[in-house]
Amino acid sequence: MDVDSSPEEAGSGNGNGNDENSNGTAREELQASASLVGGPRLAPTYSVVNAILEKEEDGPGPRCGHTLTAVAAVGEEGKPGYIGPRLILFGGATALEGNSANAGTQTSAGGGIRLSGATADVHCYDVLTNKWSRITPFGEPPTPRAAHVATAVGTMVVIQGGIGPAGLSAEDLHVLDLTQQRPRWHRFDF
Repeated sequence: MDVDSSPEEAGSGNGNGNDENSNGTAREELQASASLVGGPRLAPTYSVVNAILEKEEDGPGPRCGHTLTAVAAVGEEGKPGYIGPRLILFGGATALEGNSANAGTQTSAGGGIRLSGATADVHCYDVLTNKWSRITPFGEPPTPRAAHVATAVGTMVVIQGGIGPAGLSAEDLHVLDLTQQRPRWHRFDF
């Protein structure tokens, strides 16, 4: 792509999209130059995927304040014990309460919008089979919470903080170990 081209050269063509610098060719040149100089990149294309739910409770349902963490596969594909890549959804609030007309305003009565229905649910989306399932790990689960943080460390999901029915959950750290067929919670207090 010639950066110093004149307006006449850049705009030449008959306007029907059949000239050399339009559509596919221009797009390819833009992608090539963007990847070389770190400039703008074209957005990827996506397609809609309808996930499989064998039972209604398998799906996470509508919620806010949850985390969705990508976890790598365990084992070698095609071998016994292989568990494919997954997305782990944890917690969140299933409802909002309060007066939405006064959103963001606080009154002496504590008005405004608050999270409600905090959960400690764990749902797993299997990337390879396009299927949601609800999982119940062994061990002591975290208290229900929303607005927490989560990150993957290998095949474990680390969860910390958040807001639950008892207020802030800042004194604990939970690790969901996904290396086995049946996941397990581990709790660390600090």
